[in-house]
Parts: sequence; structure tokens; C-alpha cells
Amino acid sequence: MITQIYKWKCTLRSTSPLQIGCAEDDLVVDQFERPFIPGTSLAGACRTFAQSIASAEDVDELFGCSASQARDTVLIFSDGRSKKKHAVEVRPGIRIDGATKTTTDGALFHRHLLAPGAEFDITLTLKTTKEHHERFSSIVESMLQAIHSGLIRLGAHKSIGSGKFTITSCETVHYDCTDEADLNAYVHETKPYKKMSLSEVINNESFVQITLKGKTASPLLIGGQYPNESNEPDETYMTTADGKPLIPASSLKGVLRHRVNRIANVLQLQDKDKYIAYLFGSNEPNADEGTGTLQLEDIILTKEKTKVYNRIAINPFTGGTRSGALIEEETVVGTFETNLQFQLKEKDSGVSLALLLFALRDLALGKLSIGSGAAIGRGFLNIEQMTMKEGNKEIVFDFRSEKIAGNEEWLQQLQQSLEAAK
Repeated sequence: MITQIYKWKCTLRSTSPLQIGCAEDDLVVDQFERPFIPGTSLAGACRTFAQSIASAEDVDELFGCSASQARDTVLIFSDGRSKKKHAVEVRPGIRIDGATKTTTDGALFHRHLLAPGAEFDITLTLKTTKEHHERFSSIVESMLQAIHSGLIRLGAHKSIGSGKFTITSCETVHYDCTDEADLNAYVHETKPYKKMSLSEVINNESFVQITLKGKTASPLLIGGQYPNESNEPDETYMTTADGKPLIPASSLKGVLRHRVNRIANVLQLQDKDKYIAYLFGSNEPNADEGTGTLQLEDIILTKEKTKVYNRIAINPFTGGTRSGALIEEETVVGTFETNLQFQLKEKDSGVSLALLLFALRDLALGKLSIGSGAAIGRGFLNIEQMTMKEGNKEIVFDFRSEKIAGNEEWLQQLQQSLEAAK
């Protein structure tokens, strides 16, 4: 018998671009042209996370299942409603064929995203029994904590930085309907809500968080929208909607994927495609983008400085200058801090993590570049420190002093996993 009712009222604020829609240039809005998050999107993302912390029986009880005898879900998600219209970012992109590593027909596209800072009000309602209420309410609050800390992301392109939120306010109320006063308060909605505190610290042993701190080692140019004014440079760096220079997570993902693939080839790993897909998703045409468990975020540069370079454009086929050869390119340098999250779901996920660490090491040592102009020294990063955490385990890689501190046994386990995969 259902006797326990919980409600959580929360305000979510996006901290990264958000894309919920049917196509790259489509965003879901309500009748007032205000963005909103369908409750089904929120429930789907939360269910995926709940599967990593709860039993299959509890997940099916909370979210429902497709079995014919299944009961209705006991956890109800409202749509996320926004109170106003919000700014939209437009980012250019190029589709790459996974098999040939070349651009496909109609490769250039523009992705429409809600700029960070959009706020949405949501309500979660749990109706359950006396026997299950404490366990189920704990799972729900773990999900809210995961949204707040960035483990749960919403919408499309989650692996390349989109859909991160922070919960700016959260209130909860619990009605025990076996108590007459609580039952009366539930009917008349008179019981006051209590504030719920949330932490940004990730302490989940099924997730690894890697933090990179550093600065650009050379000028960076990742092309954004071409300026429409004749007095502007011919090409400039990509920016957010409010003008901050950025390295899009999609660029970092592409660089890391290419390097991991090369390292796996050098090591002659037997199941290299499986380990790469576990990190980045499959290259198969009909594969779901979300199959990869590595999640990155856009890198926002701070303390930025810009410079315009005059160059002569060269035809790569003839080696001669192109028509209208003199061009102006605006580059940027700056400092940054960014996070990567990797989910440990399978017993051999340590192999994928070890491959990722090798790729990040090469990035830190200046063996990889991001954006255009690598041949003239552009796009290299100077990563000064990398921190890796899983639950209570932590390792700090200090590239300036060339020292490693922390749980070295963890590194040895990853190395052993890699050796066993050969």
C-alpha cells in the first residue's frame, strides 16, 4: 500500500550548452517560445545513472519496465519549465566518416544550442510503501546530487560537453499518510518544504574524474563563425555566446580518439575496437552517440590574449599560392581548467582508462595539437597538472616537476590490465 509521498522542487541552471531537439538545428520550445526539458529526457538520463548505483529490481520499481506485468512507475518527473526565452549559440561542425576518416557529403553543418545559464524548474514526486521509502528516497537524492555534480547530463551531445547543470535551489517534503496530520497536510498542501543541501564533490566509485590544469603553449585557432564585416579578420577563434574563447569538447574528443587508436595499434591490442568504443562510442553508422562512457566539457580560456597574423594561403595540391592569398587569422592564448569523466561499468574498463591516460600524457608533452595550424606550431597545450580521482583514490601528475603523487598501486593495476589485453 502506498503510504509515503515525497516531493522535490528544484531549479536547474545549465552550465554548458544544451541541445534537446529532433535535429542539429532544432530546439524544443513551448508555446511561448521558451525552452523546456521534457520529463521523459530527465527520467531517461536519471534511469541510466540509477542503474549504476541500485539493483535492477529497484530501478524497474522506480522507473517502470516494459514487462507485461510491470506496475506503474512510482517516481514521476515533471517537464523542466523555463520562465523566459534564452540565447542560442550556433556552432559549425564537420561530419567525419568513421571508416575513411574523411568528410562526408554535405559535411558542414551548424549546431544550435542553448547558451549556458538557462534555468528550469522541475518537480520529482515519489509515491511508495513504508517498506521501500527510505531506500527509494535515498536513490532519488543521489540522482539529484549526480545532476548537481555533472555526472548526469541531459539532452544530446553529452559526451562532448553539452547538458551539464547545477541545482541552484532544492526543497523537499515528506508525507507519511499513515499519520492523520500528514495526510491532511498532503491533501491541502500545507506542509512546509525543507531546503536540501548538495555538494559538488564527486564521491562515486563507479566514476573516474580527471582534471587538467594548464595553459596554451602556442597560439590557438579553432575556427568559429566567419566575420561578416570587411574590417574583421578573415578567420577568428571560436567563442561562446557571450564572447569567451573556447576549445570545444568535440575537438578535444577527436584528438584523443585518434591518439588512443594509434596507441592501441602500437600495442597490438586484440580487442582494440571494443576499448575505443567504450571510451568514445562506436564508429558504426547506426551506433548511438551515447554508447561511449567518456564525458568531456568545453574548455573556456581565461586570461586570454589575442593576436592577428597575416599569412599567405597555399594550395596543398600544387604548392603554389591560392587566389586572394593574403589572409588574416586571429588566434588566442590563455589558461584553462577542465574535467573529464569516465564511467567504470565493465571489468576490463581499466584497459580503456589506461589508453586514455597515455593519450593525455602525449597531449601534456606537446605531442598532440588542437585546431588548425599544427604545421606552423599552433594548437599545442601546456598541461601543468593532471589529477585523477575515483572514490577515495587519487593520483596527481605534476608535469612541471615530473613527479607523480598518490595511489601508485592504482597505476600498477591499470598497467597490468593493459598488459593482459595484449
